[in-house]
Amino acid sequence: MSKYIGENYNFIGQMKPKEEIPVHHIHTHLKDSFFVRFYQNLDDGSEIWMNTKHRDEYYILLVLENGSLKLNVDFQCFELNGRSVFYVKPGQIHDVYFFDGNAGWVIAVEPGFLHRSYRQELDNMQVVPNSLDDNEHFQLLQRMLQIVKNIPETSSPKLKKDLINSLVGVFIACFRKEAQSTAAIPERWQQLYNQFRENVSHDFLAVKKPSQYADSLHLSLSYLNEVVKSVSGFTVSYWINYEIVLEAKRLLYHTSLTIKEISYKLGYEDPAYLSRIFTNNTGLSPLSFRKKNRE
Repeated sequence: MSKYIGENYNFIGQMKPKEEIPVHHIHTHLKDSFFVRFYQNLDDGSEIWMNTKHRDEYYILLVLENGSLKLNVDFQCFELNGRSVFYVKPGQIHDVYFFDGNAGWVIAVEPGFLHRSYRQELDNMQVVPNSLDDNEHFQLLQRMLQIVKNIPETSSPKLKKDLINSLVGVFIACFRKEAQSTAAIPERWQQLYNQFRENVSHDFLAVKKPSQYADSLHLSLSYLNEVVKSVSGFTVSYWINYEIVLEAKRLLYHTSLTIKEISYKLGYEDPAYLSRIFTNNTGLSPLSFRKKNRE
């Protein structure tokens, strides 16, 4: 059974803090904006995965057919066993550990290669391992994986893009959990919420005011707050601070940057202001967080 294990600050194979967090780019080794590969008995030293923490500039979609693996993603630990699906978003810090007998698929795709609606679904779904109990969905996913894996290199860019988007659409259908609590949310509100979250994830380093996000969507702040809180249970300010604090945690834990340097990276000239936001959201000062989680 695949499962979320819990928060994990003491990662397996801790990385010595660096000045910068490694970032992987898909075009370093490939000319296309995606790849699809079948793996079997993959180990931690393979060309695809390294057991060192890093970010990717692309989505990683995992389809596990057999065996098990463990992932650490932004201070959370997940375990996949048997037939399961999972994914990692661009920018998330992660590492992966495979165990004997593993077999499955890895799909990597740049955000710009996906339809906007698929990007928004991947960015806003709750990411927990999902077991593939539905054999019909699993077989459809397998067929799509084989089709995309065998696309001739000479195929047109449009055909490649259409097929990889079809594959991602099937993956999302397999991954998605139908939550009864969201059934009554108007489609327009869901679209606005998805666009708001996309804007925040892209712009939080430069855009900090809730009113600026409302203006970008041509909405009043009160209406945007109503929409965001109805869909997610949280306010506009919460999601802005969520992105800021998560990135601060990444930099505090994985780098040796000073609080002043981290503040500057996050768009604050005054480190004390970032410290207040961080403390209000975590109950710890930035230095206390770093010290506690590196012990």
